[in-house]
Amino acid sequence: MKRTVLTIIVVLAASSQIAAFDFIRGQGNGMGQTVMLSHSSPTTLVNVPSGGLSPGEWRIETGYNRMYDLSELDQFFLAGAYRYRWLIFSLGVSNLGQSDLYSELTGKLGVAYRYDSLSVGLTVSGRKLDFGGGYGSLNAMTMGAGASYRTKRFYAAVIGDNLIPPSFHPNAVKENPYFSLYGEFMGKESFAVTGRITMEKDQDVQLALGQKIFVSDYGSLFWGIGSNPLEFGGGLEIVYNNSYISYAFSSHPVLGLSHTISVSYGMGAKSRSQGDDFK
Repeated sequence: MKRTVLTIIVVLAASSQIAAFDFIRGQGNGMGQTVMLSHSSPTTLVNVPSGGLSPGEWRIETGYNRMYDLSELDQFFLAGAYRYRWLIFSLGVSNLGQSDLYSELTGKLGVAYRYDSLSVGLTVSGRKLDFGGGYGSLNAMTMGAGASYRTKRFYAAVIGDNLIPPSFHPNAVKENPYFSLYGEFMGKESFAVTGRITMEKDQDVQLALGQKIFVSDYGSLFWGIGSNPLEFGGGLEIVYNNSYISYAFSSHPVLGLSHTISVSYGMGAKSRSQGDDFK
């Protein structure tokens, strides 16, 4: 089993998916790693300064992710976001793996400024890698920036991360910056279509498409598909008062299934039926 886990770690590192300082999204596995920009969760706001909070609103989100059905790659995460007037603060912490084999501790802090329909923000990220067998730990930090714009039905955001290329060792190859363009089209109260384009030097462009279908005021279904590698997923969300719980899954063509369960609670949010009321 340890040999299998180490092989997967090598595969992920080679594809830059384990080294990128992107923070896990609660529904990312089920939506092709696209995001809802209209009503953003804390794990979205840690990555994307979308402005998707009402003035005075706060939310927390916590969850668990099992990668490729391997307990050795279990991940736990906690994120929170708060909007004070025109400022949006976000913070996320996650831990992946087991200390006796391989583990990652990741933290990400974001601050965004919202003016009318435009939001701009900065992020600071840090990651600590630990290896079993008495090896020492490795640390690295980086920064990111982004902006988003919203209209009544269409939302768009662009972010750049690893803008200060992080390196876990003086002799190690530094991580490349990467850039993502996100989009969302909000239908008339029944659905939203999301998209993503991610570009990184010496890597194939990643494309993704997702959709969220609002079955009722108490729940929704979602699905997504992404390229390089080709992965598809889906899930469901149940809403009750100011809380929601969601389950998301994705399928990798070689490594298998990943599952995410997340729970969120907050106060001060505008309901979806009230439209774009975040100014």
